[in-house]
Amino acid sequence: MTEHKPNGTLQDAPLPIPLTDGEQKRAARVASRMYAELGRLVEELPVPIRRASPMSRRLNVVRNTCQRVVATLGDTEPSLETLTKLPGIKGLELLIEAMHRYGLTRSNLEAAATAIKEFSALIDDLAGSHTRLIARLAAGSADLDNDGLGGLQSRIDLVTAATRITGRHTRFNPTAYAFRADEKNPEVLHRAMMQAMIGTTVVPGGMPCMLESGLTTESMHATREGFRELNHEPAIGSNISALLQSFTSRPMPTITTQPVGDRITRIIDPTSLSGPVTFDVASANRSVHHMHDPETGKPTLNEVWTLVNAPTKHMVLDIFLHRDLRERFKTSADALFWRPGLDHPAQTRWMYTVPVQPTITDLGPGLGKVACEDYARMPELAEAFFDLLGWDPDEFHGVRLDVEYPVWRAGYCLRFDEQTR
Repeated sequence: MTEHKPNGTLQDAPLPIPLTDGEQKRAARVASRMYAELGRLVEELPVPIRRASPMSRRLNVVRNTCQRVVATLGDTEPSLETLTKLPGIKGLELLIEAMHRYGLTRSNLEAAATAIKEFSALIDDLAGSHTRLIARLAAGSADLDNDGLGGLQSRIDLVTAATRITGRHTRFNPTAYAFRADEKNPEVLHRAMMQAMIGTTVVPGGMPCMLESGLTTESMHATREGFRELNHEPAIGSNISALLQSFTSRPMPTITTQPVGDRITRIIDPTSLSGPVTFDVASANRSVHHMHDPETGKPTLNEVWTLVNAPTKHMVLDIFLHRDLRERFKTSADALFWRPGLDHPAQTRWMYTVPVQPTITDLGPGLGKVACEDYARMPELAEAFFDLLGWDPDEFHGVRLDVEYPVWRAGYCLRFDEQTR
């Protein structure tokens, strides 16, 4: 007997994508926090109303919400399954409101509300709905042909294919940003950026090599000065000041800077291209911004991106925050498929999230940990960057994303969220 599968049913829907290792770790942290904060609140309630039915009657909350919370806390310890047992975000918010009216401790209520916001962000980023998150959790871990969804061999295959399509390839692609407040005006933010393409090979007829730099969001509000080279010359046209010459091959390629709106594109042309050419190029620029968005009052240092524009074997993204800024922000990482513009609204971010997410490495103060096996001159390059800026690297604290065979045409992002005091 042949099974009938009507059009448009769940039987025809794609299978849910399993959580990556990084996503599982994040989900586990959220589960632990929710378990702890809800448990602290329920323990405040008198013993007779810690069960679902009396809790529902006394707090005037729907019984199903109370049942799910009690069932969640019935486990001896939190796990990923905790997230499948919890009520939805709206139910949790209504429960917290009811507990507030009941008179539970304010600090415990605020901690639980923060945990719920984190749970909500997890749902938005990983699935878009609680139901879809549960489906992804049920799909298990990302184990695909012993390589994993987005695993190393899959990424190598993508880079190999992209090289054949574009006619270019980069062995090592470091990007570094440094941020500090103005010494005289704390409401002015100084930004500097260094990019390099080490061991870049291009073939005749291939796509041009480019280094792109731009504002992370419209709210960065650059001053009228615009983008400038590290020596403060305007970043426009063919200007040798755009190159960090000690780290660029000789004869040096021609670099042409084209400003377009809130970003600049640097086109790199080798001196000759009668056959495949391999070269190194390094460039940097600086700009000045408002520390806070004049319209919203929010910090403009919120997301810092690097786009994997050329098929690349190894990339690093280093962010250095001056010690005066470091304590103000907590850092998280993302990798998302590129889309027109740099903005990824929270409610759609999950749709573009690359299955394998990067991890953050703490570089600590100064430049003592910036070395990379793929490029022996990385510490020298970082030192030259700070020397040209005239900034003391020991006053800065660094974090890094380090990715072997990054996903071509993905944007790797370090996100900075201002911490409440």
